[in-house]
Amino acid sequence: MPTARQSGYGSGRRHARARFPALLCAVSFVTTGGAPASAGAPDPRVESFVAAAREARSDEPIASWTVRTLGSSQAMFERLLPLILSGEKTGTFSLGEAPQVGEYCVITHFDGTPALIWRVTAVEVLPFDAISAAHVQVEGEALRDVEAWRQVHLAAWAAQLEGRSRAEIGATPVVAQRFVVIHPQAPAGAG
Repeated sequence: MPTARQSGYGSGRRHARARFPALLCAVSFVTTGGAPASAGAPDPRVESFVAAAREARSDEPIASWTVRTLGSSQAMFERLLPLILSGEKTGTFSLGEAPQVGEYCVITHFDGTPALIWRVTAVEVLPFDAISAAHVQVEGEALRDVEAWRQVHLAAWAAQLEGRSRAEIGATPVVAQRFVVIHPQAPAGAG
């Protein structure tokens, strides 16, 4: 039976995200068996979106998935979504628990409307100061400079990093993940 997990701030198995809500995550449920632990029944929009993805991509065995949004606001989400759909942005960074390689993630708008599904293809957890120019090449063009990446992410994660010394921030574990969009499929020539 398919299962879904909505992750982000909140309690449950992915409790590390409660301490480190990340740029990647902004919703707050962990679910099993398709029903969010604290939100009642699963969102039929997500269930329908996953069903459509299964039909369109029989080569992708989507048995379970997480549900999350990107950025700290709908405006930021709207800047990130085209970068992902075009294939320009092929990875992301977060604080908290790392996903598993092969995990599927339904990315939603802030109102819960599904936008895409990606499959995690690589995960690396490393200290903030160890993020290199090679790591940030998965970002959109504006953040492919490691110093620009650091400035943006320090600002985005300011609340989670508050009260830490510069040395503690530098040692903070960052989850670097790569993904491939599986639904909707990118147009020919994208990426």
